[in-house]
Amino acid sequence: MALLHTLAMLPLMHTHVLELGCGHGLGGLFAAVLGADVLMTDYSPPVVWLAQRNAERNSTVGTVDCCVLDWNAYDDPRWPTDLDIIIGAAVAKLVATLLRPTGTLYLADANRGHLPELRTALHSYGFTLSQ
Repeated sequence: MALLHTLAMLPLMHTHVLELGCGHGLGGLFAAVLGADVLMTDYSPPVVWLAQRNAERNSTVGTVDCCVLDWNAYDDPRWPTDLDIIIGAAVAKLVATLLRPTGTLYLADANRGHLPELRTALHSYGFTLSQ
């Protein structure tokens, strides 16, 4: 819910958003309702199928595409390289590769205990963190 609250405060109209680990697609769909063009991704084909069905059943202002992508396949040409915002899980190397220099990354950590490692990884790629 914290991620949705943050997204609600952003000017998302006509932005390019990537959702990593989309699950049922709530974050990506919410961004699309607010006008973003969203690519929702997950490693699991059944999860992406569910996200696609949810996208088809909901009205959005922006566009929604869904795709099975392996986060370790950085050279996969299906990864977009013109992103304004990435939402989702902690994947520092992929974020550093895909996000434009002026882009912003928003993450929500559901108390999974990986925050110290994420901070270290993001700092190693030159990111500045704030809470």
